[in-house]
Amino acid sequence: MHHHATPIDPSKPTYDLAPASVPAAELAVRLDCAELARALYASDMPSDIPTGIRRSGITLEQVLAWVQQGTERLGGEPEVWWLAKQDLRLGRALARGDKPTKSQRAERRQLWPDPKREDQARGLGMFLGHWLAQAGYRWQSRVTVWVRVPGADDGGMGYYHEAEVAVRDLEMAELRANRQLAGTAAA
Repeated sequence: MHHHATPIDPSKPTYDLAPASVPAAELAVRLDCAELARALYASDMPSDIPTGIRRSGITLEQVLAWVQQGTERLGGEPEVWWLAKQDLRLGRALARGDKPTKSQRAERRQLWPDPKREDQARGLGMFLGHWLAQAGYRWQSRVTVWVRVPGADDGGMGYYHEAEVAVRDLEMAELRANRQLAGTAAA
């Protein structure tokens, strides 16, 4: 059975994905744009994809394969999620307008050693994430949690704060913690 390569065309969110790419598509649907970028950065994705991805000849299946490859190289979804969260935390700190500290600059270089490749991964991650959303594949279920915030003014009793959290964040944090505990137990 022969399957044709699917050219990337964001105006047509009805790609007929070849069966071999289905597991990769299922993975990509679970990742947000930042996670897609982290996975792409770690993959064999070239750093010099020309502007105008539709004209580049790169197929959707290829992008999905890079996402899967990068996720595997980084150690799985929990690690991709963690790296994306670290990038988000660092980005928020730098967006406050303060001059980056030496350690923040070093952390940024460690997360994204090659700025050109970072731009390529972020752009392709955003493209894929937006395409998945337009195609109706992207949704994040959220839950409300109550977080105890300790307080000094009330004898240490603190108060509870209501927050809406993505279920994926809870799942990935639990998977990552369990992996770390398993690694500690094995040592």
